[in-house]
Amino acid sequence: MRGSSILTVGLADNKWQSRAVCGGLSGQMHTPTTSVGKFEMARYWDQARRPFSGLVFLIPMLVVYEVGVAWLRQVWPGEVRNLADLWIRGGLAQLGLDHWLVLPVLVGLGLLAWHKAARHPWGVRSRTLVGMLAESIVFAVGLFLLARLQWWAHGHWSLALSPGETVVAARLVSYVGAGVYEEVLFRLCLLPLCWVVLRALGLTSTVSVVGAIVVTSLVFSQSCTFQPAPSELSSWSWPAGRRISRRWTTSPNRACG
Repeated sequence: MRGSSILTVGLADNKWQSRAVCGGLSGQMHTPTTSVGKFEMARYWDQARRPFSGLVFLIPMLVVYEVGVAWLRQVWPGEVRNLADLWIRGGLAQLGLDHWLVLPVLVGLGLLAWHKAARHPWGVRSRTLVGMLAESIVFAVGLFLLARLQWWAHGHWSLALSPGETVVAARLVSYVGAGVYEEVLFRLCLLPLCWVVLRALGLTSTVSVVGAIVVTSLVFSQSCTFQPAPSELSSWSWPAGRRISRRWTTSPNRACG
């Protein structure tokens, strides 16, 4: 009992406090290291799923992307913004909202409203952000290798980027934007919308989840055919989109994309 009381001191979330106390009262024997490790992991999963944590994680990427786009427009003749970004901005422009700040502000306000509506506690720990970064790196490397394997299957094997500092900078900035706005469009907006439509048609929740994953993955893969070399991209974007969508429906870290 004394150990469980000490464990709960200073914790911000009441539900985690109560779980720790109940764990201490249940009479189960756990080593301190195992109990604390499981508790910290559970606390990470809970906090990483919160929209506010996702927003804090996204802010540096949004700044890098928008500043990078503004800089590259002066030295790069091509389009730097990714397709999802252009689609969303095109829709907003039809509504008269064509300022470049509108979309990132809407993303931020949407996540804040979601966080408020869900009544999550405010604040995020630095170790949670580090864990989210580690997750992102692992999945980014996995998708990169998957793409390269697909290109190898098409007879194009190369780990090198195109020459030229400007070309590399344009690609990196575009990749950052894709990591934000493709998730906003396909996972944050389209995925739940598909689920709602399928539920309205009378399908079960499980079938609706699977159907929403399949539909959004297909749309995501087909959207890549608008990019250069569609035969190389769309073949790997289908499994990539399916895996990311499935992760959004099952993973705690869904609020950050």
